[in-house]
Amino acid sequence: MAIPRAVVALSLTLLLAVSPLCTAKFLLFSGETLYTGDFLAYAAYKFIMQDDCNLVLYDYDGPVWASNTGGLAKDCYATLQSDANLVIYTTNNRPVWASNTNRDQGYYVLILQKDRNVVIYGGAIWATNTHVDTASSAIVLNSKASIMEGFLPANATHGSNAAGIAMTNMVMAIPRAVVTLSLTLLLVASPLCTANYILYSGETLKSREALNWEWYTFIMQDDCNLVLYDKANPVWASNTGGLASQCYVTLQSDGNLVIYTTNKRPVWASNTNVGDGHYVLILQKDRNVVIYGGAIWATNTNVGVSSGAIFITSKASNKVGFFPANATHEAKAAGIAMVVNK
Repeated sequence: MAIPRAVVALSLTLLLAVSPLCTAKFLLFSGETLYTGDFLAYAAYKFIMQDDCNLVLYDYDGPVWASNTGGLAKDCYATLQSDANLVIYTTNNRPVWASNTNRDQGYYVLILQKDRNVVIYGGAIWATNTHVDTASSAIVLNSKASIMEGFLPANATHGSNAAGIAMTNMVMAIPRAVVTLSLTLLLVASPLCTANYILYSGETLKSREALNWEWYTFIMQDDCNLVLYDKANPVWASNTGGLASQCYVTLQSDGNLVIYTTNKRPVWASNTNVGDGHYVLILQKDRNVVIYGGAIWATNTNVGVSSGAIFITSKASNKVGFFPANATHEAKAAGIAMVVNK
């Protein structure tokens, strides 16, 4: 979202005091659970764990997808496990359904998207490592981020497989000059609570556009510096300030986050090329900025409002008996259609 050029004079103290907490919830991180009655919501869409043990996606009041587990038990719960598997369990911990998307242990996220699709992304491939202690499971990644020269196409921006510099080391390298924006402009222009904290692959933050979560702001400044602020304090930066003006940052379809000048010259990259696919960058509630991907499972319920709809054929099934994470391997795209119970 672009930061307006108009500067509204508000008291900083008043602004911070009245800033409400964001309540919109359409993300489920690995290790988190939807208990009976819990749901994710986005606009008119609701992804709910019903008391009849059915996990259902609604568009307004009409169901568009379900796990088809209604009536198998009562008071079930759905968990996104740390192996990327979404599993429905009964109260006695008996699994009755799984997405069968077992991967290595890692960090994953399920998103109820604006296009009505429910998608699992992961694992995490890059982070600013700026998390604070409010997180139950902080993500720390060592990944090489660097200043690049010359044309930097997606297929030439290979990642370094976690060999590199710790991103937290860059915090001390942030020049004080990054605080060149008017403090009033930065805080007033950033929406107080808009749930605008996600960047999908193919999307761009232009100069002065930002992601926001509560008082955290991840902004592409007009001095070409990409900066993460906690209130008015910078905690991470790409350290590209002054290299150009009016730059933009793009999350490419190969998983690489790249800053370009107006003449398309790259000046910085996260170096996280992991192959063509669907990725997502999230400014999280723990202040960490994390890239997840690619997409490994979806309900395939997208409607025609997204420029890059995700469609994945993957096998999801009902299981009987104990269903540990390491036994839920994906069936390599041999799929069944997910339909709603009648």
